Amino acid sequence: MRRSRLSRCSWGVRCLWARCTSSIGAGSGGPCCCPITERRTVMGTYRCKIKGNCVGVYPHFAFVHVIMQPAAGFALDCPDVLEEIFGWLRVCDFMVPYERHALRKAMYSAALVCRAFSRHALDSLWHTLDEVHPLLSLLPSFRYNEYEDACMFSREATPEEWQRFELYARRVHALQYDNGNELPIHSSAWTYLQSHRQANGAPLLPRMKSLVLRDLSTLDIGPVLVLPGPTLRHLSISFERGVPHRLPGSAEPAFAMALDAVAAHSPDLHTLHFDHTFHLNSSAVLALGRLARLSNLRFCQCDHCALPDLRAFWTASPVLATLHTLELAVQKIPAEFVAGPGGLGSLQELKVCGTPGNIDHFIRGIKPNRLHTVEIICWRYTDSGAGGPPPHLSSIFHNLPSTSLQSLKLNLDISIPNSSPCVLSAIVEAMRPLTNLTAFTLHGGSMQILISDESIRMLGEACPHLRSLQVTQSRSPSDADSTTLAVLWKIARSCPALESLSLPRLVAAKCDLPQESGFPVASHGLRSVEFRQIPVEMEQSSLASAIKRIFPHSKLDASEDTKSVERSM
Repeated sequence: MRRSRLSRCSWGVRCLWARCTSSIGAGSGGPCCCPITERRTVMGTYRCKIKGNCVGVYPHFAFVHVIMQPAAGFALDCPDVLEEIFGWLRVCDFMVPYERHALRKAMYSAALVCRAFSRHALDSLWHTLDEVHPLLSLLPSFRYNEYEDACMFSREATPEEWQRFELYARRVHALQYDNGNELPIHSSAWTYLQSHRQANGAPLLPRMKSLVLRDLSTLDIGPVLVLPGPTLRHLSISFERGVPHRLPGSAEPAFAMALDAVAAHSPDLHTLHFDHTFHLNSSAVLALGRLARLSNLRFCQCDHCALPDLRAFWTASPVLATLHTLELAVQKIPAEFVAGPGGLGSLQELKVCGTPGNIDHFIRGIKPNRLHTVEIICWRYTDSGAGGPPPHLSSIFHNLPSTSLQSLKLNLDISIPNSSPCVLSAIVEAMRPLTNLTAFTLHGGSMQILISDESIRMLGEACPHLRSLQVTQSRSPSDADSTTLAVLWKIARSCPALESLSLPRLVAAKCDLPQESGFPVASHGLRSVEFRQIPVEMEQSSLASAIKRIFPHSKLDASEDTKSVERSM
């Protein structure tokens, strides 16, 4: 996704946007993306006063004169401006379906305005496709066959039809194919497309960078043989559940054949996600070794897709040299498990799910030494008693690299409905080796997390550089696991570098605060405080005054779902 306009610091780009927006304003001195404090139109000249921090090197204000032109003439004669404008009008991942439909409808209308708009609007319209049928329908012989109950080709396409298809196929950069939700495509259609690809010696989608394949049938891996190309960088793939793992008449598992095809067509793949379900066996692992530039590998993290035997994984030695991000679930990891030579020495981000014992064996076996971000999700484990952390937690943290690790997320008790409360100090005690942490997130699930003054003092001693602290839980918090103003005061004193704080619930029967030297902490750099719940009976004015004493540079901002404190600028 593109960066926001205001985050693009190049003066040339800002000036381009100023020209673009002012010209479309038809000479009216319309809005500019720069923070303008003064603007006026004099004899066709747009004069804007821009703050010096936009320009970057000028300490005061700078005046920029942009010669105004009629909107239509300037935009139509400047392809760079049109390309920049329409480049922002593309479907993004965060858009909901109706937003995607509305944007595509607008791009279709824009393509009919004039020839100058047509090319850029069509590029945006075809840039991201949510299904493959609009693309294949460009070939007139691709139709739905009632007898086969699937879409297929009724005849071979002519060279002119292929030429028109290729004109639009070059515009596709991202594609999603969901075999379970789209009209079924007959296997003969994929076979015909594959034969055309082989005869033509070129990929079907020569510019595609992102591909999502969902619920593929292991009886027909045609989409994997046809759609990936040399420009592909991101692939997400999953197969149907409850189907045979081998193609008819083939001894090779379908998963291994799919990975072989991906490695052959897209050797420069950077990101590979195996969604539910995908069974990684030894033959499929061998294909991973051919992806010499793979840096991000993610497996489905449910217990059905957990990797029970990781010894075959280490045979893919080229993967180990380039892999920076790994997400997986583990199970049945023996205590004597040891990774291959070098382990995962280049790994920087790790997300691992499983029981605490399996996670402990896995982390100790891979010997990580460059990790800077770790997320641990603990599955079912035997309750360690009231106030106690999950077993093996101290060993897990001891095997993490203390010098490089900066961010830690710990998700506890995601499957036990009734479990004993956990005291934060017990978890902090296990975290003492991680002295360089700057961000810590603790999700208790259905477990109560008890926060006390002592636990905060220990946290400040164990992690003196902590800048972000977040504690959440899925259950409704009670008074027993709520934060008091005294705890907030302790946080301000014990964590001087903290910039962001999020806690489940704030309780303050009294707004009295201790009168100690150095209070309030006037130099504290806290930027935001968030409470998921504040009792409605609490007096808001007294609460705001108390928080103001703890964090003098903050202001109270209340919303419907959360109560937050944000630093005033």
